[in-house]
Amino acid sequence: MEPSAGSVGGPGPLLERVFERIHRESMQGLPLVNPALRVRAVGFRRLADAGRWVGVLVTPWFMNLMVLSDGTRPLPEAATGERVTLRFPSGAYRFTAGEVEEVGRYLFCSLASPVHCFPDAETAERTAAEVMELLLRAPEGAQEAPAPDPGRRGLLGLGRCARRAEAGA
Repeated sequence: MEPSAGSVGGPGPLLERVFERIHRESMQGLPLVNPALRVRAVGFRRLADAGRWVGVLVTPWFMNLMVLSDGTRPLPEAATGERVTLRFPSGAYRFTAGEVEEVGRYLFCSLASPVHCFPDAETAERTAAEVMELLLRAPEGAQEAPAPDPGRRGLLGLGRCARRAEAGA
């Protein structure tokens, strides 16, 4: 899957507006919120051959890999909360269907929740950018045989953060 050349922007600004509103209206003061983080859409790219936008949404309460339709093809059929598997150059990952009125249907793969392991917004956003690079990179020597799925958090470099977050839960 190759990102298209015109992949700047996409759903990022809309996701930021919607999730900033959710943060203001529903998340203030909750213990799972990391006040050092902000809502940012990171690294969104249009995968023209798949008809999808893919990127990472960082919020003060989660970091999710997000997939939205680019309007040329619908997302796989799945009711909200149902899971589907999507394949990327780095492997296959399980996504959950979600929907927010202003955004519409989307698929998400949780990378970290809660996100207390990130000391500041810059670290979280840098990690999100690294996730996007790893997601779209095929493993060395994987041209002939599909690589085994090492798990989304292990492959995407969030194993330490995820283990720390899960241990605290």
